[in-house]
Amino acid sequence: MKADVFDPRALREAFGAFPTAVTVITASDPAGRPVGFTANSFTSVSLDPPLLLVCVAKTARDYPAMTAAEHFAINILSEAQKDVSIKFARPAEDRFAAVDWARAPNGCPIFAQVAAWFECSMHDVIEAGDHVMMVGRVTAFESSGLNGLAMLAAATSLQEPIPLQRAERSAPSRCWSATPRFSHWATKIWLFRVTAPGAVTQQRHWRPSSNNWD
Repeated sequence: MKADVFDPRALREAFGAFPTAVTVITASDPAGRPVGFTANSFTSVSLDPPLLLVCVAKTARDYPAMTAAEHFAINILSEAQKDVSIKFARPAEDRFAAVDWARAPNGCPIFAQVAAWFECSMHDVIEAGDHVMMVGRVTAFESSGLNGLAMLAAATSLQEPIPLQRAERSAPSRCWSATPRFSHWATKIWLFRVTAPGAVTQQRHWRPSSNNWD
């Protein structure tokens, strides 16, 4: 497909071919109130210095407060937090009232029972089309060892993610052992298992129309 005829929906689906962790990005607004939203455009950038990056849509409800914050946090959700991912993906007056959270050293909201969290100082905000890239310098972090929540987001809107277990010991610790695929109009969700680095074996698929595994 040529650049002058890109279909945004098709492009989003193509981007969604890459599986990503489900996170909730949090910060405090100028009045000290917690703000946050679900995001999966997150990646590590550098170990020295310790940098990470998250993309934020300019249309996001908390965009002004998030990009103006001196610090922000990344909460990598665990497999038991599907409801949290959905809640923070939808507009609501007080999403934080439904979750157990505390302040990190620099005041950013950190959720309980996440797979990992990172608190960052704002290193840079880079313009990138209809998004900005927030680059954070990690000032504190913790990894709980819990299995993470991930999604293959070939969708026009966030669907319910599927919990993923960490890969078997024979595979690198950063691999996931399953990859779901679903879309706004999908009839099947494919589940895979990683058995070794670079080797993916198809296992089974979920058919939403019948609410059963095939």
